[in-house]
Amino acid sequence: MSIKVELGFTSAGASAPFFRLDDPELGILNGIEGVLGGGEILIDVSEYVKDFSFNRGKSRELDRFQAGQASVRFNNNDRTFDPTYEDSPFRGQIEPRRQIRISVDDVVQYEGTIDDWNIEYDQGGNSIAVAVAFDGIANLANIKLNSFTPGTSGAVFVLDDLFQGV
Repeated sequence: MSIKVELGFTSAGASAPFFRLDDPELGILNGIEGVLGGGEILIDVSEYVKDFSFNRGKSRELDRFQAGQASVRFNNNDRTFDPTYEDSPFRGQIEPRRQIRISVDDVVQYEGTIDDWNIEYDQGGNSIAVAVAFDGIANLANIKLNSFTPGTSGAVFVLDDLFQGV
């Protein structure tokens, strides 16, 4: 069984593989190494994963549908996932609102947005970074309906700024 965890990074990150002028590797036009900026790209961070868990949906027919949650624990002994560490390859990228995707045997099992990062230490003194994430249903659960207009064929809801700030 192969597990793959990917995090969404932007061109603002120190190690993001984005095109940079005058860079000997990432500054070559038509090169295959550099990616043009303009959004998040998913970077494989599976080598750091200690364990993960996720749940989504509902377990019984009559239960309410719940937003999916995920928790991924990363080995952080070298401070790779420490947002304050200047030499981290992901400096400036370890923050909430980043995309996360978990795949098992190349089948996507979970996609969501990181809500929080926590740094923990186990009894052996090892540093562990924990990413806590929620799926898109959590965004929908926080939407406020501004107006309601009954129609002849059903109800019509007007949603202003559906994903403002997302």
